[in-house]
Amino acid sequence: MSTTTRVWRSISLSLTRGLAIQVCYNLSHSDGAYEREVSALKKLPSALECKRRLIITYDEDATIEDNNGKIEVLPYWKWVIA
Repeated sequence: MSTTTRVWRSISLSLTRGLAIQVCYNLSHSDGAYEREVSALKKLPSALECKRRLIITYDEDATIEDNNGKIEVLPYWKWVIA
C-alpha cells in the first residue's frame, strides 16, 4: 500500500462554519467504510448546526438521504474544483 493510499484511507472529521467533512478512499461495504463514515456524520448532534455533510472519496459521486437531510459523496477532484 502506498503512502498516498494510506492517507486517503484515514478517517477525518472536520466541522467548520456548518460543514462536516469525512474523508476516505472509498465507501466499500466490504471493509466497513460505508458504515463507519456515514454513521459518524449521522451522529452529529443537531446542536452543532451542521448545514452540510460531505464525504470526500477518491472517485465516488452519490447522495445519501437520512432523517436529517442529505449527505453528499463527492470525488476529490470535483470537490477541489468546486
